[in-house]
Amino acid sequence: MSRFADVAKKNQKAGCPQMEDREKVNIEDIITDYPDGIRITAVGIITVDNEDIAVFNFEEDPKSFFFGGKVLTDLAKDWISDIGDGDQAKTNEEMKKDNGCVLKLSRKKNKKGQTYTAYEVIE
Repeated sequence: MSRFADVAKKNQKAGCPQMEDREKVNIEDIITDYPDGIRITAVGIITVDNEDIAVFNFEEDPKSFFFGGKVLTDLAKDWISDIGDGDQAKTNEEMKKDNGCVLKLSRKKNKKGQTYTAYEVIE
């Protein structure tokens, strides 16, 4: 890979440790591949076009990350606010102490017929 490509790749994922040296996976693949749920091990929030988006790591595939939609981003914000006192690094330290959180992801439709990602807390 060229030096330019190296820099471009580094900048593409800059500022979010949950994305560094990991590949993005789709939630649909996670739902299919892990029907019993995944253990969330780290969470971060990035802002794109003035919109907050959660970034998650999970134990079952430590070389990957995934983006959360509105429901999962709201959950991540609550974790960061309530458990980490607004600090993402502190949240992840606490998550590590608690051995993460197991969530079973699924796709649901709202009253308007729009599909979203829902979760069930397993552990």
